[in-house]
Amino acid sequence: MDKQILSYFLHPSLLSGSTLDSLSFNQNLYKWAWKRPLEYNQVQEKFEFNHKQRYVWRLTEFIFNPVIILGLFVFLLSGHFDSNLETTSNLFLSLMYIIAIVYTLSGLCVSIGESSFGTDVPAGFKRMLDLEVDLRSDILFLLQRPSLPSTTNLLISFALQNAALLHICAGPAAPFMLIYLRVDPLDVISLTSIVLGFDSRLFQILIFITKFVIYFLIGVDIARNMSYLIHYQLIILTKYANILSMLGKIPKKVRNFGAFIEKWQHFFIVSQNLGGVNDNAIFLIMWHALVLEVVLLFVSIWLYRHVPLMIYQLVVTTAINIATIMKIFIPFFANLGDKSTLLLHEWRGVPHNSRHLQKKFRSLRPIVFKVACDDVVLFVMEKSLKTSYFNAILNFVITALLA
Repeated sequence: MDKQILSYFLHPSLLSGSTLDSLSFNQNLYKWAWKRPLEYNQVQEKFEFNHKQRYVWRLTEFIFNPVIILGLFVFLLSGHFDSNLETTSNLFLSLMYIIAIVYTLSGLCVSIGESSFGTDVPAGFKRMLDLEVDLRSDILFLLQRPSLPSTTNLLISFALQNAALLHICAGPAAPFMLIYLRVDPLDVISLTSIVLGFDSRLFQILIFITKFVIYFLIGVDIARNMSYLIHYQLIILTKYANILSMLGKIPKKVRNFGAFIEKWQHFFIVSQNLGGVNDNAIFLIMWHALVLEVVLLFVSIWLYRHVPLMIYQLVVTTAINIATIMKIFIPFFANLGDKSTLLLHEWRGVPHNSRHLQKKFRSLRPIVFKVACDDVVLFVMEKSLKTSYFNAILNFVITALLA
């Protein structure tokens, strides 16, 4: 991971020497961050229900989220608008809070479904897991499991990324947020009208502590949820690498030509299905509507000269997360695409006399990854799309957001 991103958040002493390569807390912090009801068992290669205690997860998902939704609804229904603002400004403010309600409510529904029914595993992802198991059982000459790509640096990067987000949303950042966050749902459901005769100074201290806790829970919730998304991506990359590795170990002989074509077609169909509306891993990232959030950020600053709480929560942390995730994973996706192209090129040199197999082989295509938003494909990641291009774009986006 590029240290330039972390340099905005962490102390310079953490970025010097081999500190990033020798951190001992990386896996512990990483595993703690994405602790949810469903967890992936690396040994049995399936998702299992996590029976460990998840007090923080339950607090943020089933208590904190409903309180925020209630505060937003109260704000919208009780008419807490500035009479001096124009109608356009009022409509825009309503739009911001409606988007925040939908965002938070959808996350709550996903958590309820995940906890109750285990519906958080996409169908296409299950088919890919089944394909890997079938390949391992069919390829009898594969005496050992394929070597897994090194993920140590990724785990360290993700752990540091989560630590950086926690530093943004909690701890020392809380007093600075109070300067900018003037439209606060907590002020709407304030206890001032309930607690009468209470010392105002002590009440302000209580409000400050309450906001401090809320901001901390926001940071924990976002860091954990985004880390869980990263964990999904990491599993998908690992499975793709395993399948390509097993296909690459098939002896390149005439008698195996038909079997290779059949298995490659199966792999291609599974990868295309994984790129559907509900199963596309990158679509889960694009679902956060980065462009819309950035527009809301700048328009809210232009209209109100400050950043409301929910927009701050959505834009800053999500934008940094999306940019960082894409910056890390795009080179991996591009590398897997190059490997699939090379594997087809190697099989093209296998001599054979079957015109039928030759025609089927010509119809094979390399495994490419596409970034889609609903049914609209934004771009297909082919070999012509260089990693340096994405790095330049993402560096520009990160710099603009942090500026």
